[in-house]
Amino acid sequence: MLNYEEFKDKIVSDILSYLPEKYDGSEVKIVHAVKTNDHVLDGVMIRRSNCNIAPNIYLNAFYEEYREGRTIDSILTKIAGIRMSHDVNGTVDAEKFMSYENIKDHIYMSVINYECNRKLLEDRPHRRFLDLAITYYVHISECSFMDNVSDGRLVMNMTHDLMEEYSLTEEELYEIAKRNTGKRKNIRLTPLEEELKKRGSGILVDDPFGKIALILTNPDSMRGAALIVCENVLRDLSKRFDSGIFVFPLSVDEVIIVPEYEISLGNIMNMDPDEFGPFSDHDESYLSNRVYYYTEDIGKLSIVNSSKEIKV
Repeated sequence: MLNYEEFKDKIVSDILSYLPEKYDGSEVKIVHAVKTNDHVLDGVMIRRSNCNIAPNIYLNAFYEEYREGRTIDSILTKIAGIRMSHDVNGTVDAEKFMSYENIKDHIYMSVINYECNRKLLEDRPHRRFLDLAITYYVHISECSFMDNVSDGRLVMNMTHDLMEEYSLTEEELYEIAKRNTGKRKNIRLTPLEEELKKRGSGILVDDPFGKIALILTNPDSMRGAALIVCENVLRDLSKRFDSGIFVFPLSVDEVIIVPEYEISLGNIMNMDPDEFGPFSDHDESYLSNRVYYYTEDIGKLSIVNSSKEIKV
């Protein structure tokens, strides 16, 4: 059996033989990244000769599959399939990308757990929000100069260096990103019951949320939990139900919205903190095990199941 370093070398040396001819001559190398919840991952980057961008395909989970008996051949085949499904045709014009005017309407917020992301946050402009941290990214697939790039989920995380290149402050980033994130076209609401049926096995063993519950995210279902930062979104939901609302975080991508009249505060306080979400703080998608509350009278989100005071 190959050790981890040998496994990575094998992927790099053999992967091009599993890809079509157009990938001949591609640059293949291992990259390292600090991901959400301070996961440090190794990825393989396969960059075609006529492109200056490429997705990273992370290998840590593949190595675990290999240790459990999956063959190298099947792993290489799967990695090749992932690379082809996220193909990037063309190049990013660096000069256009570095123009603030070209990207200003495509800067968005992410929310991540503050305590679980201390290392990641060292390199990113951010601010505290309850037990979370607000960070920022550019959805470069949306930019007009990216018409020749086919991958619709291509993003660039905002770092301190990149923020300085755009001559922005964190306060300016916050205002721009909140405005873009909270636009009506960026909001997707789905009845929880409908979403569970669509997903088959579901995300919850039991449904403690009553009959009226919605999943809130964005059209990409990517980093959509950040919508809870946008007061206009919470206010509209509260008006829709004519009620205060509880917010249950499922992941960094989505949250569950439940009107106050559907679930009692007593039931929430008695919940197992891990009852409503499928992820633990060891998972990259984990956001929080807190429950949040919003009412139009107060006008801001608060934590309802915390024994500790959290200062914002």
